[in-house]
Amino acid sequence: MSRAPRRLGLEIRKPRGTPAVFFLRFPDETAARGVGEVLVADGFELTVEAEPGRWLVVARREIRRDSFDVAVRALESLAAAYGGHYAGLEPDAK
Repeated sequence: MSRAPRRLGLEIRKPRGTPAVFFLRFPDETAARGVGEVLVADGFELTVEAEPGRWLVVARREIRRDSFDVAVRALESLAAAYGGHYAGLEPDAK
């Protein structure tokens, strides 16, 4: 079954936020790439990597400091909808 990408609807307003890296893990490549399409459409920079027994999606984007909890909840819901899980975040060291 093919899923059309949907937007998360996370808006970043001026002033720009803090760069952050979000990690999500999925049991298969199809789910990881499906979530990747959604995240790219929402303005995230993305990498998808194979790990032993699962797929890691690394999503980078600036998020307002007061919006991290909203971003985390949205990513948790998105990952769960594709059969994966949200695996955390860290400030971007770029």
